[in-house]
Amino acid sequence: MTTETIILVIFVCFFVVGTPLLAIKYESKMNRTLKRLPYVGTALALAVISIILEEGLMDTLFGDAFYLSMFVLSIVAFYGFVFSIRRLNDIQYSPHYIWLSYVPFINLLFGLFLIFCPSKSVPDEEQSNPV
Repeated sequence: MTTETIILVIFVCFFVVGTPLLAIKYESKMNRTLKRLPYVGTALALAVISIILEEGLMDTLFGDAFYLSMFVLSIVAFYGFVFSIRRLNDIQYSPHYIWLSYVPFINLLFGLFLIFCPSKSVPDEEQSNPV
C-alpha cells in the first residue's frame, strides 16, 4: 500500500464515522431546529457544492488538489449532517436517526422524510396554560 492509499483509508474512516458523531455532539448541546423550506434550500446548495467537488476529485485523483477537495468535501458533509440533525430536532426525532443516511435506498426515503414531514410545534407554557 502506498502512503496516499493509507491516508485515503484513514480519511474515509474518519469521514464515515467521525463526521456524524461530531455533528451529533455539536448539535445536541444547542437543540436548534430547521424548518422545511430552509432545509430544502441548504440541502440543494450542499448537493451542488459536493457534485462540483466530486467532479474535481475525479479529474485530479491523487493530485495536489485531491486532498484539498477531500477536506472541503468533509466540511460540506459535516454541515449536511448538522442541517439534517436540526431538521430532525424540528420534527422531534432523535439525532441518531442520521445514521440511516448510510443505508442504501433507505437514505433516499430518509431524505424524502426530512423534506416532507411537517414541523411539530412544542406548545409554550403560556399556550398550554391560559390565564
